Amino acid sequence: MARLRVASPSRSQVSMGSSNRSSSLETGALPACDLFNTTFSLYRASALYVGADGLSDVRLRSLEVRLRDILTGDFVRGIEVGLDEDGDHALGKAGALEAVAIEWVSAEQVVAASMPALQVTLQYEHAQCLAILLPAPEASRPTNGATSTLDNGFLRLPLLLLRMPAPFKDVITSFLSSSFDCRISALQLNDKDVIHGWESWARATMLPTSGSLAKDAILTLAFSLPGLDGAEGTAEDDDVTSPASPIFPGPPPGPLEAVDAASSSMSDTAGIGLKTIDIFIPNGDLRGFLEAGLRLQPMDEEGSTPFTSALALYVKTHLGLDMAHPAVSVVRVACGGFVLSNNRLKVFEPPGSRSGIYLGRHGGIVPLILGDLALRAGG
Repeated sequence: MARLRVASPSRSQVSMGSSNRSSSLETGALPACDLFNTTFSLYRASALYVGADGLSDVRLRSLEVRLRDILTGDFVRGIEVGLDEDGDHALGKAGALEAVAIEWVSAEQVVAASMPALQVTLQYEHAQCLAILLPAPEASRPTNGATSTLDNGFLRLPLLLLRMPAPFKDVITSFLSSSFDCRISALQLNDKDVIHGWESWARATMLPTSGSLAKDAILTLAFSLPGLDGAEGTAEDDDVTSPASPIFPGPPPGPLEAVDAASSSMSDTAGIGLKTIDIFIPNGDLRGFLEAGLRLQPMDEEGSTPFTSALALYVKTHLGLDMAHPAVSVVRVACGGFVLSNNRLKVFEPPGSRSGIYLGRHGGIVPLILGDLALRAGG
């Protein structure tokens, strides 16, 4: 049954050796991008100015030293005074800074691009922080050398993934902005982006019912109701997309059960209202929703959202909640393959062999989902 939850060191230790690393875009053997099983915040970055010579190994080592000096408090220029490791914030809890690395990593398995990604790794005693700049997928991208990836000295790596506490994020974004003369801002996805990622994965994998990918799905709905304060203009239900007859030929997969109700959002000027609703859909019912939706929207129809459309009709039929209403949006999806919200992403790496049909499909669709996010960031 589906359920609802209503929610109201010393410097010699700091820099990694470069003997085992390669920073040239011309090198074929690059380390894998350290992306799976980690929750990242989403940011967008404008084109990085690296000059006509690009990012050589010598320049990357120089950037490592500069970033290390900022983090350890040795780089004092104006307001650049470093961070206090003895403080009570997250940096103090991370322990001593042990290593700083800025290197090229392979992006073929995560974003379907021949161009590598740029990864910044901060290794602390009790924590590891990551910043990954991913390229956008381009089928016509040349692959015959480092200079082919440059456009008048600019390097385009639009999607920035950050895994670190807030104090680190401010330092890293400021470091990248000043080093490459670029602008970095938070990437806020809308409900169409979140739904598109879910629908792409659902149709590609056909929602396996066994194995590591066979998990329940959770869709989080958020509400924006300007009429809560009693003012005029409360949104009316215009019954936009609901057909007159049910889409399920037989009994539905299972009634939705509202549980764990909690107060969520209330202010002095607005009345009591729901902030979010989590819709839990058991793994055994996922394929039923997808198949029902495909009877309404063929898979080859551009922009089709069969699963979400079937779920929307089911929710409206049993709960009277119209997911197609402009005030309702899908802000988070969690499933066996990934967790995607309007500003965060976590992609699960299947354990063990990827030779199974579903694991292979998961590995094939993840680069397309990340590629779409990179295109969204660069748009």
